[in-house]
Amino acid sequence: MNSHVYGMVELPRYSKEEFKQRVGVLKGCLTAYCFHRETHIDVWLMKEYGVKESWLKVATIPYYHGPRDFAYATPFAIFPNGEVLVIYATSAILFYDPKGNMFRRPQITGDAEFLELGMYVESLASVVPDA
Repeated sequence: MNSHVYGMVELPRYSKEEFKQRVGVLKGCLTAYCFHRETHIDVWLMKEYGVKESWLKVATIPYYHGPRDFAYATPFAIFPNGEVLVIYATSAILFYDPKGNMFRRPQITGDAEFLELGMYVESLASVVPDA
């Protein structure tokens, strides 16, 4: 548990058009978010860490309002049915269904003004150092 390995990981390069990239983690995999100007975001998962050929595109999400709004969007989770939960910096939460190419807002009860999302990952590893 105490050994860390660092190295360079090549991100997916699949398009000649200009786009910005951000990395994260979805489904326990390294994830690349490719933001294409004025059109969409592609979500790629690296199925085998460190293997360039293992990048798999799992979703293409069109812009919801406009490119400026989408620059602050982060895909938060991908569900077994293929839906993607997208979080906006402005506290908007949307589900995107790639099969129907539709967005929908979840029904949230209570005071949504103070809504905060977090990810729970079950693990046997201690969060306390040297425990």
